[in-house]
Amino acid sequence: MTALLTPRRRVLDLAFILIVTIGPAILMSVTTAMWPVDYDFKLFQVRHLGNILVNACALGLVFYALRAQGRPLSAIGVSFRWSDLLVALGLCGIWIGLHHAYPFVRLYFWSGGVMDMRAPYNPLMTSQITPLLVTAVLVYAAYEEIIVRAYLMTEVIGLTHSRLLAIALSVPLQVSYHSYQGPFSLGYHMVGFLPAALYFAFFRRATPVVVGHALGNLWVVWGGSAL
Repeated sequence: MTALLTPRRRVLDLAFILIVTIGPAILMSVTTAMWPVDYDFKLFQVRHLGNILVNACALGLVFYALRAQGRPLSAIGVSFRWSDLLVALGLCGIWIGLHHAYPFVRLYFWSGGVMDMRAPYNPLMTSQITPLLVTAVLVYAAYEEIIVRAYLMTEVIGLTHSRLLAIALSVPLQVSYHSYQGPFSLGYHMVGFLPAALYFAFFRRATPVVVGHALGNLWVVWGGSAL
């Protein structure tokens, strides 16, 4: 079955999966940025439940495509080694550092009149931690890192033999569906996602970036609940 995996099929499968799984996220991000909505606690829970289901289906589509191509999950770097945990902690540490530096950078630009100081909208920054929210942020991390990092970068590197092109496509695409957080946050996310993209480009390991992203999300949730 693997013999039938032509470059054309890889390109078509990649394009289809990105359109179906990432396209709606970009559209939702843009519409949220243009028409922000204040959610109460119950609506937040409903939104998280919906996102869990949608993102789980998106991951299922990727896994199904790989199976149909005759490829295991390890083909896109999804497997476990104990050393993955150390790398994940390192990536998480970078994201936590950026998370704590972010308000001070915003304050610097605000004091210079470059931007206002209103905090960006972030659905993870809620006043209460619930099992549904924790589940959601874990699924978010897997959704992002497996699709736009592991799968996309594996295919681009395999088809073009260019790590640079894979990074140049993966990071901006991942940033694009965070546009609802405001233009300043886009630069912050660009810097934040780059270390994971560099790591994957050279080591082709998806598990550390998924776990690191999940830990980073949990840290943001914990910080938001303390506000």
